[in-house]
Amino acid sequence: METKKTKPIIVPWGLTLMSEIAFQHAVGIAKAANTGIALVRLATNQNLIKEIEEDLGQVAVDLEKKYGIKPEVIVTEGSVYKRFTQLAEEHGSNLIIKHINRDISGMEKITGSKSLKIIAGSMVPYIVVQNPPKRDTIERIVLPIDHTVETKEKLLWLVYFARFCQPFVHIITPKTIDGKKLKYIKNNVSFARNLLEEKGVKYDISISQNDDFGKTFIDFAHKKDADLIIMMLPKDLGFGSLLFGSKEQDMITNEYGIPIMCVNPRTDLKNVNWK
Repeated sequence: METKKTKPIIVPWGLTLMSEIAFQHAVGIAKAANTGIALVRLATNQNLIKEIEEDLGQVAVDLEKKYGIKPEVIVTEGSVYKRFTQLAEEHGSNLIIKHINRDISGMEKITGSKSLKIIAGSMVPYIVVQNPPKRDTIERIVLPIDHTVETKEKLLWLVYFARFCQPFVHIITPKTIDGKKLKYIKNNVSFARNLLEEKGVKYDISISQNDDFGKTFIDFAHKKDADLIIMMLPKDLGFGSLLFGSKEQDMITNEYGIPIMCVNPRTDLKNVNWK
């Protein structure tokens, strides 16, 4: 079926096999959310656009035969670090789904992975995937909640998924003896509980027993057989973190291949209507 609709899910298209894994994840969400999918390929110069459009158009026809959804095709010039996000904003897209390799080269370990550089600062969340989806729809989501104000932004995306699927949410909080942080964590959990109950979303709450919260919630998600982890990127994820690598990079390339939704902090959500 033709899916040239508003707010398409953006899928950057590169090597066919890897990009098709991202497309598979997009298909499940697009069918449930009744939205479209757009394959995006960047051309190195304008003279190549027509040729790439023809090639990608055939890819779209083949994907429709295989998955029942014909994606829109977008070929344009631009920086790999900015253009996908720009296109998502121009089309009103809610998501970009990108495949990532777990194996990072020696130089990337020093300079930071290209994928993390692309994701950092994007106003539109990326879902980063390594393997084909386990299920046709998202059934189990892990939501790490800490003491920060920004962690509440992840709930906006839980509300988004709850509109078209019925995920079970596994909340996990860090272990801490810091009284101030503990107070903020409890406030954030209370906020999440109230919102999820209002939306009729089933959930449970666990407390990490390990000081390494990042490693803990990845292992926790594996034990829960999660389809997705919603993770907040730090607002200070700058050049230093990207240059020398970061724990976020380890999380998005986690050993279990669990898809990670990467949400960057936004200043325009202070007055968001959570209802």
